[in-house]
Amino acid sequence: MMAEATDRSLIGLRVLYVEDNALIALNCADAIESPGCSVTTCNSLTEAFGAIAREIPDVGLLDVNVHGETSYEVAEMLERQGVPVAFLTGCMSFSSGQRWENVHTSKSLADLKIFAA
Repeated sequence: MMAEATDRSLIGLRVLYVEDNALIALNCADAIESPGCSVTTCNSLTEAFGAIAREIPDVGLLDVNVHGETSYEVAEMLERQGVPVAFLTGCMSFSSGQRWENVHTSKSLADLKIFAA
């Protein structure tokens, strides 16, 4: 019953998801959409900046390493707009050296479902 209440609260939530691996992006976007979220998937930082310029999302889920660049500038842009940010990473040990060090999870679908709840 609790999951149903959570799912309803996520209906229509606009999620900006930045991921450069197409297979991971597809699988994770499906998991994020399943409770009713609307997902804009970007596979580059340039696409992410463009998406933010078109529409401010409700939340940002960002891969840390996108085509060899970190997504911290995207995170900073979202934060300036008051948008909460979390990082998804395939790295076993995550250290941003920045204030987001404790705002991350793995890219596993199980973790995404827990994160959404």
